[in-house]
Amino acid sequence: MLGLELTNLPFFVALKPPLGFATLEEALPEGFLKRVEGRGVVYGSLSEALVNKCQLVLLPNIGDQIFNARMMSNNLKVGVEVEKGEDGLYTKDDVCKAVSILMDDENEISNKVKASHAKIRDMLLNKDLESSYIDNFCKKLQEIVEGKN
Repeated sequence: MLGLELTNLPFFVALKPPLGFATLEEALPEGFLKRVEGRGVVYGSLSEALVNKCQLVLLPNIGDQIFNARMMSNNLKVGVEVEKGEDGLYTKDDVCKAVSILMDDENEISNKVKASHAKIRDMLLNKDLESSYIDNFCKKLQEIVEGKN
């Protein structure tokens, strides 16, 4: 979180309360929400981030977060995963570095990620997306039935 604060850029972060904390607010550094007020939002989900024009900086910790982060950064190339230090923890400098890469319009990685994100966003916001799946399913069923007759 402190790395996001260091960037002095607007941000939207999706988090779950970490183990040992009842709420997300309890886990945030003291005074963090006040210091980023007006430029930072702490809430949300990965799907919300994909359909918005925000950049994805991924900091997975456990389970499906790791799988999702690798899929988003390596396969879909819609975000950048922050590298962990040798101790297995994220540093504020590593977070700041990942954000800086994404926000640099001259950076090749940034441009590739933004282009991939735009394609995925357009696909997800396509009002005909769901009906196209149903139409294709029906078409395939029809082909199967006609092929058996």
